[in-house]
Amino acid sequence: MQNEFEILGRKVGINYPPLVIAELGINHGGDLNIAFEMVDAAARAGVEVLKHQTHVVDDEMSKAAKKSNTRQFKYINL
Repeated sequence: MQNEFEILGRKVGINYPPLVIAELGINHGGDLNIAFEMVDAAARAGVEVLKHQTHVVDDEMSKAAKKSNTRQFKYINL
């Protein structure tokens, strides 16, 4: 079993400091400037890797789920 590996020269394993990974989701609200600010804040906090994914809800839901009104979600801005 391999106990370590490298990502762009950064060793990861039990004998090395933890690799800090942050996730940037849609919490930037689609505002690119806010997204950049969040990336900068993560870097200042010591994050070494930032994960972001894009998805298209229409591609992830069945036709039945799209038509369903059985769940209502309320979104609030904090």
